[in-house]
Amino acid sequence: MTDINDLMPKRFFNADDILSPRVLTIIRVERVNTAAKDKEAEIKAAVYFENEERGVVLNGERRDTLVDLYGRDTDNWLGQSVEIFRGETKFGGKKVGCVSFRAPAK
Repeated sequence: MTDINDLMPKRFFNADDILSPRVLTIIRVERVNTAAKDKEAEIKAAVYFENEERGVVLNGERRDTLVDLYGRDTDNWLGQSVEIFRGETKFGGKKVGCVSFRAPAK
């Protein structure tokens, strides 16, 4: 049986994609348009990882984690590692899964 989500490629990771924490290496940071087709552009920053086709759009928390770890200059993020894991946040008053970052264990 094929999972319908496997038939619909996604540009970015979401919480359902994170089955267990993983340490990934950042290979690029770029501006992306996250708006749906036929909608006004929503430009955000996203990070992409070695050996992964999809990236992660940066929200405030993920951005702050990377800034705390590697500084404000995104050139310094390249080649650095971050642990990606399924976290929780509130959306519409309910707890929902989200993609979270933290420093990799040493």
